[in-house]
Amino acid sequence: MGIESANQRTIDQLDKGQRSVDIIPIIRSMSDAGLEPHITMMSSYPWETEEEEQNTIRLFHYLLQKGYAKTGQVSIYSPPRTAPDPNSIGHSRVPRYYDVYKHPEFWYHKFKDMHRVEDFTYLLRGGRLVVEEHWRKFWHKKHLTSHTGGTIQ
Repeated sequence: MGIESANQRTIDQLDKGQRSVDIIPIIRSMSDAGLEPHITMMSSYPWETEEEEQNTIRLFHYLLQKGYAKTGQVSIYSPPRTAPDPNSIGHSRVPRYYDVYKHPEFWYHKFKDMHRVEDFTYLLRGGRLVVEEHWRKFWHKKHLTSHTGGTIQ
């Protein structure tokens, strides 16, 4: 479900044809009907303020913590027909979306919704990727520190 933003101003600018006040009830009713909604958001629209971005992060967290959305994805906005900027502010914002895994309520719903062995193995694969990413960053930082005389440049 392409939500993109929690902010009506951005939804209108994107011409999505939806109302921000309807997002939670729609995702919840999809979940209540037995569907497993996957939500997508966009980070770093150039016209959004930091506070507006925080609204979208809070919505992303809320939908996943409550178990209404089963999975979520965040992409970084870049204008059409342009290459994404690897140094954009979006790259620093995206981890704030994915730190939803730190909330116990998120895990409660993940375990409650397991019905098949595949559900458990899916979670294990995701957990492995998180651990590998943390290890990669730790190793990269340690490697940089050892080759720069104790400072990261």
